[in-house]
Amino acid sequence: MHGTISAATAKEVIDRIEYLRLLPIETVEEKAAGPVSRDSFSLFGRPTAADVTTFTRDLALLMKAGARLEDSLELLAGDADIGRLRPTVGKLRSGILAGESFAEALAR
Repeated sequence: MHGTISAATAKEVIDRIEYLRLLPIETVEEKAAGPVSRDSFSLFGRPTAADVTTFTRDLALLMKAGARLEDSLELLAGDADIGRLRPTVGKLRSGILAGESFAEALAR
């Protein structure tokens, strides 16, 4: 299995993988694709399509790796790559911890 986790350092990536009770075999730093627009870092407004795509891809990857939904959402809520979805992911996790199904928490 392979995937992408964004973090400030390689150690932080390894810590995140181990938190999910997975065994990291190799970490490789990806180079930035180019300049990032200022809009990418906006904390206000609606999530972009890229935010939603990144979130669903990363959630699917974590679930496929055997991570629990609760742990996956906790990890993703702290991931800078999901941009404006961070508050939504936090609310989604809170709803699930309160006993709602995934579908119910999404509908809120």
